[in-house]
Amino acid sequence: MKERDITEYCLEAMRKAGLQRSECLLRDTRKDELNVDGGEISLLRTTDNTTLTLTGILDDKEGTIFINKIDRLSIDEAVMTVLDLAESSEADSANDISPEQPVAVFEKGPAAVDLDLSYSRMKDFIKYSGERYPSLILEQAILDFTNTHKYYRNSNGVDLQSRRSSYNFSPMFT
Repeated sequence: MKERDITEYCLEAMRKAGLQRSECLLRDTRKDELNVDGGEISLLRTTDNTTLTLTGILDDKEGTIFINKIDRLSIDEAVMTVLDLAESSEADSANDISPEQPVAVFEKGPAAVDLDLSYSRMKDFIKYSGERYPSLILEQAILDFTNTHKYYRNSNGVDLQSRRSSYNFSPMFT
């Protein structure tokens, strides 16, 4: 399922379960990582992480669950858990979701990693630190590019998307 289909399915499943108000946040994070160990580039890997947050409100009682599976069966089971949590929680008139607002998309940072540039910059760093600080022992360095997409929708018609990415660098040396 596509991201929009997943969030729509979640909202519809919570509505069918009897939850009066609901919201869904789907977060996809991809991390491209380049590692140095003992002064040599040793690892290039990509990891993906998906989390889905479902919140439902029933008679001012709220239930929330976080899952990392986005197939229909897992979502259906999570919706029933949200319903159970809401039914067993304390009522609070402050429990609510965002009111309707215009559809919006927010973006910050590069859209994709530049692996060639990352490799080149890491090699430059190794060379520079070795020449400039000859007694330094570069034990480990990690350069990663983290790109996170978020899709938020609720039963009031809110439909927001964001993408945020950044490069991060952390060397460890003696």
